[in-house]
Amino acid sequence: MAKDASGVVCSVRCQFCKYFGREESKNGKRRRTQNQKFYKPPYRPQYYTDHNTTAHGIKWAQYQALSSDEKSAFFSGQISHNNQLSSHYEVESSTLSFDIPEHIVTDLIGKIFFNDEDEGASEPVALRAFGDADAGVYRLQIKMPFRFNLAIQHMSAGLSFRQAATVIQQHYQATGNNKLYGMTDTLASTYARYLVAISFQRIGELMANSYMWAFAFASDISTHYERSFMDQRLRLAVDGVLVNIHLLAIPVFERHTAIVQFNLISTTLDVLYGQWRDKMIGVASDGENTMTGRHAGVVTLLENEATHPILRVWCAAHQMDLVMKAAFAIVDDGNFVKNTKDLIVHLRRQKLLIADMGTAAKKLTNRWLYMGNALEWILRNHAQLNTHFEGHQSASPSSS
Repeated sequence: MAKDASGVVCSVRCQFCKYFGREESKNGKRRRTQNQKFYKPPYRPQYYTDHNTTAHGIKWAQYQALSSDEKSAFFSGQISHNNQLSSHYEVESSTLSFDIPEHIVTDLIGKIFFNDEDEGASEPVALRAFGDADAGVYRLQIKMPFRFNLAIQHMSAGLSFRQAATVIQQHYQATGNNKLYGMTDTLASTYARYLVAISFQRIGELMANSYMWAFAFASDISTHYERSFMDQRLRLAVDGVLVNIHLLAIPVFERHTAIVQFNLISTTLDVLYGQWRDKMIGVASDGENTMTGRHAGVVTLLENEATHPILRVWCAAHQMDLVMKAAFAIVDDGNFVKNTKDLIVHLRRQKLLIADMGTAAKKLTNRWLYMGNALEWILRNHAQLNTHFEGHQSASPSSS
């Protein structure tokens, strides 16, 4: 409070402004001032209530719910807002606005991202976060950009929705920054869907750009925790720079046959840019059988869709795998790989042999490179291995 020369109180500072600062307005178009409120005579309760409700809605509601003793101690031990880190954060826009085409939300996020059998009830809930479409457009309003950006950064680092919400709530408690208040796992999932929709829109705009006259497509299948994932990428030139954009990386709920993959790819591209067939000049794949089958492979199906002849690219390592697997299948009546694995397993169990040789047999998988390394090791050490087997007739691969 401030007093005049005679000692009479002439103004009183708002304690919420002093210790917490003003909260961002949810509906305001401009950033709220951070000037502190000073009450001057006449001191009327309605003035305090009006100011606290509009400028400190969250903290005021918390204060109102306290008992008389708790209210008396509410400001004890608090640090002035000007001395807190949160008061020095960079000024940000109060709202982020995006206009997303309706078909991106309904056809991609609402259909491709949900399996009807497993998550049929989740689709309406997910789409509810976008509100209602207006003239074919979903108008997204993100009220607290700082919280949105921080949530996206946490999720991109691998945190789940619940983990991201918990961490941001801890940030709020530690810093007192009201821009982080109210984070929940439901809000985190909404943010993730917003970001996916925004990203799809940006990719569609790049594909439709008249300066982007061609693109190549790459498709790959990977398995993580016994779940197959579809990884689809677009390779195109943007402002003279060749970029590799991840279009989709989502779990495949059915066995990843060529037809399933092709339907997913073509549906996505149709939604983003209906004339993609005119600009596609190349398709790359990982070389798996479902990707490269002569009649049913994804590459063949995509090639049939293209308006112009395209360049087909295989992964060289997978091509070598196919060649080596075919070669191994005709050696030793098809038992070459099995017998080699048995031999490697036996040799890796011989501790004394490993100690004498100073090296162990190379691990073996079904990839040609590992098979080559294992066979090279056997050839390089064949003399010592022959001595080992001649002196230990009982220690054969079959008896190991």
